[in-house]
Amino acid sequence: MSEKLKEHIKQTEKEKQRRSASFEFKRKQSVERQRAEREKLEKSHQDRWNSETNARAKRLTSGLQGIWQRLTGKYAKIKHQNEQEALLALQRDRKEKDKPSKLKEEFRKVSENPKRPIKPEQDHVLDRGFEPEI
Repeated sequence: MSEKLKEHIKQTEKEKQRRSASFEFKRKQSVERQRAEREKLEKSHQDRWNSETNARAKRLTSGLQGIWQRLTGKYAKIKHQNEQEALLALQRDRKEKDKPSKLKEEFRKVSENPKRPIKPEQDHVLDRGFEPEI
């Protein structure tokens, strides 16, 4: 091989290593940021769940008033209401937890195929500047 070709191959390999290191650094930063966001979201969900559970538990009284609620049927209504609210809260938290994953998926679809027309509902993905986890 000629010297110029060998030199070109060396330069190409160095450039590839440099890009690879930069890409890996950005990937690790992105993963750490997303991990912190998930932990923060999980903690906020847990705190909200605990406060909502305490509020629901306070509706069910104990003692004589609790016995009176059971006799009048109010206890069953409150219990049913609490169960429905707990189910709705769980569904709400799941949606919030799944939202970043769906945004990453949309971002990948839009960014991987730039020739494909962007739907109006996907504009927010590009405007946000979302960086997917790699």
